[in-house]
Amino acid sequence: MGLFEMLSGRKKILSFKIVFDEENNVGVATKSAVPNVADVDYVRLWSCYYSKIIYVLGGLENPRAKAALHWLYRISSESPLSETNCFQSTDLGDYATFTHRLPTSENVYSGEFYAKGWKERTIKNNLPRNGYEEQMVFSTFALLQYTIYKLRDKDDVMPIFERVVSNMLELYADGAGGFNAVIQVPTIAYGRAIGIPI
Repeated sequence: MGLFEMLSGRKKILSFKIVFDEENNVGVATKSAVPNVADVDYVRLWSCYYSKIIYVLGGLENPRAKAALHWLYRISSESPLSETNCFQSTDLGDYATFTHRLPTSENVYSGEFYAKGWKERTIKNNLPRNGYEEQMVFSTFALLQYTIYKLRDKDDVMPIFERVVSNMLELYADGAGGFNAVIQVPTIAYGRAIGIPI
C-alpha cells in the first residue's frame, strides 16, 4: 500500500498507460491492482480521465477542451456506442490512429485509478514532457475506444456507459467546471446513470 492510499483511505484498483508513437498511432493498456475489477470501473476510469484532461487544459474556455466536448457529442450520437469507432466516426482519424497494439515510445500518458467505497473514484495521472494539448485530447478518445472494445459485449454495462457519456455532456453544458468538476462530473454522471442521485 502506497502513502497516498494509506493517508486517503483509497485503494488502487487499476493502472493505465496511453502510448503514442511518432506517427500518432495510439494504444492503451490497463493493469488491475485487485483480483476482480468491476466492468463498470473501466467506464469510471475513462470518465475520470476525461474530466481530468478537460481541467488540465484549463476548462471549456480552452479551444482544445471545446473540441474534446464537440467530438464527444458527435460520438454520443452514434448508436449503439458498442459499435462506435471514435476515430472513424469523427475526424479524429485525420490526426491519430487507434491501434490494439501498444506502440513502443516514451510518449506515455499514464496513471492510477483509486476507489473509496462504491461512490468515490479518483485518478492520478502523469503527462509526458513531449506531449501537447491536441494529443492530450486524443488520449481521452483512445481510452474511450479501448473501453468500448473491452466492454462492447457486456449487455449489463453498455447502457450505463452510454448514460454516463450523456450525463457528462449535460453537466458540462450546464456549466460544470473548475477543480471540483474533476471529481464531481464523473461521480454525478455515474450516479445518475445507475439511478442514484449524488
